[in-house]
Amino acid sequence: MSQEPESWDKYQKLILEELRSLNAGQERMSDELITLHKDVEALAPTKEFVDKIRDVATVSQYEKLYENVTTLMKFRYATLVLIGGVQVIFGIMLWYLTYSK
Repeated sequence: MSQEPESWDKYQKLILEELRSLNAGQERMSDELITLHKDVEALAPTKEFVDKIRDVATVSQYEKLYENVTTLMKFRYATLVLIGGVQVIFGIMLWYLTYSK
């Protein structure tokens, strides 16, 4: 009979320790849930922005627009090189006409 209350006390202590451990785990989970909720709230504007973009055009339309802009940029660079070359040629011609006498 003397062992029964002693073993019961040990059992109660183990249960109490486990309950405290579970409570601490629950508090950590609650903190993580609050952090996760804040992160999700921070992503809300991004989601709204993406939804607005999707309302304006589809992904394939944006890809085609990107290709068109890339083509125009290549044309622009080629044109700038050509204009620069023509200006150099005119500059050389003017120099020759001015100082060749």
